[in-house]
Amino acid sequence: MDWGLLIIMILVIPFITFLPAIFVAGLGYGLYQAIRNVIRERKMATRKFEKRAVEVPNIQ
Repeated sequence: MDWGLLIIMILVIPFITFLPAIFVAGLGYGLYQAIRNVIRERKMATRKFEKRAVEVPNIQ
C-alpha cells in the first residue's frame, strides 16, 4: 500500500467515525433538553394554577 494513501486514511477515518457520533450525541442531547423543558413548563403551569385556585375565595 502506498504511504500517501495510508497517511490519508489515518487522517480521514477518525473524521468519518467521530463526527457523525458527535452529531448524533448532540442531537440526542438537544432532544432531551427540549423534552425536559416542555415537562418543566407544564409542571410550573400546574403549580401556578393550583396556587391560584387556592387563593381565590369561594363565593356562594
